[in-house]
Amino acid sequence: ARVLGYLFARISLFLHVQYRNAHGSEASCRRIGGLCLMGKCIQAEHQVGYCFTPVIPCCKSLPVRT
Repeated sequence: ARVLGYLFARISLFLHVQYRNAHGSEASCRRIGGLCLMGKCIQAEHQVGYCFTPVIPCCKSLPVRT
């Protein structure tokens, strides 16, 4: 289990470095009011881009209807 955790962390770091500039970043996601989440956006949010493709989408809250 420890080895898998370490391997996952190394692969995530590699993907972060490789895709950061080409496909967006956490800073650009925050600029548009989004939040970087691992996996998929939750039900009350929608995807507005990627922080680090294809693993981490940029999610933004759905507008509240009144």
